[in-house]
Amino acid sequence: MKTFINIIKAVLFICISFIGILIILLNSTFGNYSDSAYDLLLNPFLFIIYFIFSLIFINWTKEQFKKKYFPFLLLPLIFTIVSYLWQQNFHKNIYLHAIMEESKGSLLTLFDNNTFEIKVQYQHGADYKKGNYERKGNEIFLKEDAIVELTDSLFTQNYYIVNNEKLIVSNNNKFKPLTILKIKETR
Repeated sequence: MKTFINIIKAVLFICISFIGILIILLNSTFGNYSDSAYDLLLNPFLFIIYFIFSLIFINWTKEQFKKKYFPFLLLPLIFTIVSYLWQQNFHKNIYLHAIMEESKGSLLTLFDNNTFEIKVQYQHGADYKKGNYERKGNEIFLKEDAIVELTDSLFTQNYYIVNNEKLIVSNNNKFKPLTILKIKETR
């Protein structure tokens, strides 16, 4: 009977580890990434299963085992919180924020440290593309060679800021203009 309980504990620990790794992978948002409406359903479900299994595991193990593995059980929650805060770009100052209204609200955000983030909005989710940019006067050059392909032909590499109209336009007419929501006047 004791061997059977130890096997159940081992299987439970493996399930907890697998679900924890899955939670971390689903919430990794470094570089280019996508999210969807299904993430809103899947993440809470995985967290609930993870913590139920963790509580059962903690309850079945000895006191010394609890102290040893309790920080390990909190790792996916801590990683998810840190990843969410990193995704919100609290660590960066925004230079320019513009929206493409004709494309379900797709966004271009330029940061002071010469990096950019493009959010291509879809019906049930969004794709996020990140990279570097260069600015010369009113001209903006996104240094991502495949930006047209990565954004389904919504964004291009070259834009011009038209301050009096609060627009960002491309020299190629097939790309829609972006409306400036926020621009930092001093740079």
